[in-house]
Amino acid sequence: MPDIFHLTVPVHWRTLDFIADMHLKQEELCTFAAWQQYLLHTPADAVFLLGDVFEAWLGDDCTLPGSFERRCQAVLRAAAVRRTLFFMAGNLLLAVIRFIIASPRF
Repeated sequence: MPDIFHLTVPVHWRTLDFIADMHLKQEELCTFAAWQQYLLHTPADAVFLLGDVFEAWLGDDCTLPGSFERRCQAVLRAAAVRRTLFFMAGNLLLAVIRFIIASPRF
């Protein structure tokens, strides 16, 4: 099992960026546009997306053409071609997971 507290990166990496808790949502398209521009054009070798990056559940809605979730997915896919992306879920996702686990139907 890998040691989750240590990250070994390629020796040629020079820049790591961290962004956290953006809570991107459909109602704030200017914020989405800035995130998209940054993620697609940052010179960083890797970007760590931490916490509640999205104020949306990126699940089945990702299959709906033109949906906000689908657009987020497209940005992440395009960015991942250019650089390494890391993701760590935030407390919003953890709250959903805790709710599901606490459900009597789980």
